[in-house]
Amino acid sequence: MKRALSTSEKEYIKSDHFIHDYLIGLLIPLTEKLRGVANNGGEVSTVLMFWPDKKAETTDNDPLYNAVIMDVADPSQMAELAQGGAAKTKANAIALVQPYADGIKIGLETRVGTELWDIQKQKRGDIYFFKSPERSSNVELLNVLWKQG
Repeated sequence: MKRALSTSEKEYIKSDHFIHDYLIGLLIPLTEKLRGVANNGGEVSTVLMFWPDKKAETTDNDPLYNAVIMDVADPSQMAELAQGGAAKTKANAIALVQPYADGIKIGLETRVGTELWDIQKQKRGDIYFFKSPERSSNVELLNVLWKQG
């Protein structure tokens, strides 16, 4: 027999903290998958992912339920694309995948904070490989849904 949820459990499930924690659970395996792709010589593209609020709709007035993924051709436009995408999808969460010269960054920004996984490239002899992700919480990321301080 299932037990009933407590009032605090019901409040948590309806909260922004639940969304934040749930999406962390989705992104942890993604960091390992991207590390594997990079270690096997695959290319990782810069993308933004937006998780819409339950009230978001497409231009055809159809409801949006899943993540909306946007390729970012020009990383210098990241702030503008993140702001615009968040407004259009009424995002309650944004994720970022961004390769850089020495690694790959995967970030999550919600109304309650940020999580950042940094997968750094390391050289051993003539071989480059990507190390295990280093995780940081509540660091500056996109400054769209959450701002430090």
